[in-house]
Amino acid sequence: MNARKYLILIAVVLLALTLAACGGSTDSGNASSSGSINLSQTFSADDSAISFKYPEGWVVTSEFGQVSFANSQAAKDSTEPTAGAFVGSFLVAPTADITGLVENPGPADVLNLFKGLMEGENAPVLGDVSELKVGSFDAATVSGSDDTLDAIIYVVKVADDAYVVAVGGSIKGEMGNFEPTLKAILETMTYAAPAAG
Repeated sequence: MNARKYLILIAVVLLALTLAACGGSTDSGNASSSGSINLSQTFSADDSAISFKYPEGWVVTSEFGQVSFANSQAAKDSTEPTAGAFVGSFLVAPTADITGLVENPGPADVLNLFKGLMEGENAPVLGDVSELKVGSFDAATVSGSDDTLDAIIYVVKVADDAYVVAVGGSIKGEMGNFEPTLKAILETMTYAAPAAG
């Protein structure tokens, strides 16, 4: 399975959960715990509730509240996973819009629900969900792979009532080159509630 097909599958699952961008306000600051990663660019868009810092040379776009990213234009344009390419997406997931959650869910609850929806044909085999801190945020992560692709999913609690689901994909064996940068980006995430209306 190619990276683009995997990310499209994830977007379809998220849309099926009727996730929409809304919620409260949190600012984790701009410092990364990984000082060697230079996050010199800032993403902010009118159609997204999130903003964050990312490395120079990366490509970030937003459409209908879903933010897509790649470590180069060539990676973004590729239809197959290639050496040195990393692609992914962020989507805001308000707790109220996620059906099937336990009361007062944590990031692992959200990720385990999401993981259950992802299992099956055409999806990488995902491992066990683990909880962690991403900067000041509570988070959970899971990774997986198929014959050609490595995938990583983070769920980060950015407000009392909202999560960011982050998904990344690389060619098999290269995720270790990109996961630290993804985690550093997530540490800079800020979240602003859309105006009520």
